[in-house]
Amino acid sequence: MKQQRYLTIIFDTIIRPHEIPAFRGAVARKVGFDKDLFHNHRADGSFYYRYPLIQYKQFGRHPGIVCLEHSIDEVYHLFSKKTNTISVSGRELELQVKDLSLKTVDLKVTDVPIEYNLQSWVALNQKNHPTFTRLETVEEKIQMLEGILAGNILSFAKGIDWWIEKRFDLEIIEVMSEKWIRNKNTKVIAFDLKFNANIILPPFIGLGKGASRGKGIVNTIYQSQMNLINH
Repeated sequence: MKQQRYLTIIFDTIIRPHEIPAFRGAVARKVGFDKDLFHNHRADGSFYYRYPLIQYKQFGRHPGIVCLEHSIDEVYHLFSKKTNTISVSGRELELQVKDLSLKTVDLKVTDVPIEYNLQSWVALNQKNHPTFTRLETVEEKIQMLEGILAGNILSFAKGIDWWIEKRFDLEIIEVMSEKWIRNKNTKVIAFDLKFNANIILPPFIGLGKGASRGKGIVNTIYQSQMNLINH
């Protein structure tokens, strides 16, 4: 088991869904590009291949940030600036906090499966997309997606230094939608789906490609399931 702190900050301004990458860039400029946890790039412009500990989301119409591990302590760089305005898509926005929540969750493998929603999950890349499209049956495609999703969860665990104590099981129970979206100027398939897994994940974390930019968001665990697990 691992105790994980996570900080959720929602700002009292409005952006459009496609502006989340611009919001991320604006925050990174605000704190300074030497603070690489905010943008995951090295000084030479190359990319850190690591799980993003600071993630940018949209909560309703409001932009927000989710911070994990030691990135929580880095947020003061954002609020220590003399002004609280950022520029997104040519608009000046004030970063007034609408809601701030610091919580701790016990991450562990459970005895009972938990149902999750996963939104705008970018599972496929240039390498595995052709393999996916060649599969003939829905069952084969689901099985492939289940393997990718399990790998995404393991990458998240590695990124927060969580050694998962035993094997967990995962099952995709419904694919609600499959749509083309734009990710880093490339068209990719994004899935909205429900899955069961006997493992606890923090609400609102991102899984898969684009996790730092509002893709692959894991929805809150149903409260009734949490009560069952915690008692």
